[in-house]
Order: sequence, then C-alpha cells, then structure tokens
Amino acid sequence: MNRLLLFWIAAALVFAGVMILRSARSEPDTPVAGNTVAAVSTEAATSGPKLTEFELLDQTGQRVHTDSVKGRVWTGSFFFCSCPSTCYNQNMKIAELQAEYGPQGLISMSITCDPGNDNSAALARYAARFNADFRSWKFLTPIDGDVGYVQRIGNDFFNVMVGEETHTDRVMVVDRQGKVRGAFSVLKPEQFAKLRELVAELIAESPPAEQTDPQPTDASPGDAVGDQASS
Repeated sequence: MNRLLLFWIAAALVFAGVMILRSARSEPDTPVAGNTVAAVSTEAATSGPKLTEFELLDQTGQRVHTDSVKGRVWTGSFFFCSCPSTCYNQNMKIAELQAEYGPQGLISMSITCDPGNDNSAALARYAARFNADFRSWKFLTPIDGDVGYVQRIGNDFFNVMVGEETHTDRVMVVDRQGKVRGAFSVLKPEQFAKLRELVAELIAESPPAEQTDPQPTDASPGDAVGDQASS
C-alpha cells in the first residue's frame, strides 16, 4: 500500500513538473522600453512589400529619403525623446561618432519609435541637447506619424525589432553601397570600439564609381545631404 501511494505521489510530481516547464516555454518574453527588444508584435512590421528604402521627416521638417545618402557611410538607430536614460546615453555615443567622423562625411539617422509625440519640433528640441548639426545628424519621424512604418523600417531595412517606445539598443552601420555592415551595442565599450573601427574603415573606402555628383570644395560634409533632403 505504501509503495502504491509513493508511486502515485511521484507520478503527480512528474506531471506537475512537465506542465510548469511547458508553461514557461510558451510564455513570451517581455520587451523592455528603451532597451533591447525581446519580443514585439510583428503584424505591422510584416504587412506590405519589404522596404528597401524609406522616407521620413527630420528635425527641420524636411523630407529625408535614403536616396540622399547613396554613396555615403551612415548609421541608423532608434530612440524616443521621453526615454529617460538609455536613449540619451546611446545618443551621447552617436554624438562622439559625429564629432570624430562627421567632418569626414559620416551621416547619422536617429529614428523615433514614438512618432505620436515626437514631431519635428520635438525632435529639434531634443537634437539641441546634443548640439546636433542637422546636415549630418538627422532626427527622424514618420511623415504621417505611423509607428507601424517605423516597425517596418526596423524589420525590413535594419533587421531589428522595433515597437512603440520599444527598440533595439544597437546602432547599425551602412556602407556606401547601402548595405548594413554591422549592428553594435554602443553602450558596451568593446562594441563601440568595433563600431568606430568599422566606420573608419568604410569612410576610407573610395566612393562608388556611379557617384558622379560634384562636391563643392568649401562645403561642409553634410551639405550635400541637406540640399538633397530639402529639394
């Protein structure tokens, strides 16, 4: 009788353990606002044809298309203005990149994932905190305030997951051919060092042969992008 009772107790414990394990495996990860995305809804990110280019509004209210950075080395990242710490620290690292490589032609595109609040005026105020030159550092928001479009940019163009006020903490580096060459967690010193090395390497490469637009010798590195964006 005791052996039979022990058998059933053991069987019940095994069954309970299996159910707990199955429940843990099926429970989705929780995304962290302002940090690396663990899981977000991809319904908006996967609707429509895959994006190979995009157009947004910058902090001056001008349209910026990816065509404006053809033949240029640039970085892409996601943030939102009300993010209390991670976004600010991430953008401080981008400010370092701009100080070092902006004069050499680096363009940075920082895209808000809170377009309902971050219009061009809000982005201009935020950009001023970093003394950002609008010609080489673009703070961007969707033209129609559609956060789903931002999700698609993250998913299709950069291969990272983005949600409303939820984003990756990585900064992506795009080469002169428009190919994403790496994604780096800039708040980690070793990752930021690798990003700097890659940017330096890509800037040192010759522009593609098809880039024939003349560059004025007395223009600042961001002038060409600024002019094209405002046309």
